[in-house]
Amino acid sequence: MNRRVFIIHGWGGNPENDWIPWVKSQISNKGFEVIVPKMPDTNNPRIEPWIKKTTEFSRTNTRRRRPDRS
Repeated sequence: MNRRVFIIHGWGGNPENDWIPWVKSQISNKGFEVIVPKMPDTNNPRIEPWIKKTTEFSRTNTRRRRPDRS
């Protein structure tokens, strides 16, 4: 099973700033798939667009697995 980690940057940030690339590489080295989306309007964030964005990428990057019934 693929294990995934989502990292969400903060206000005024982006996936390429600060500690995020380093943490992403550290977690990737442990065998996780790391997803770091660019969130909308980071200098003036509003909750509704951020919820919409997180819902979109989590649905796109999360596959529900059905239990093996053999």
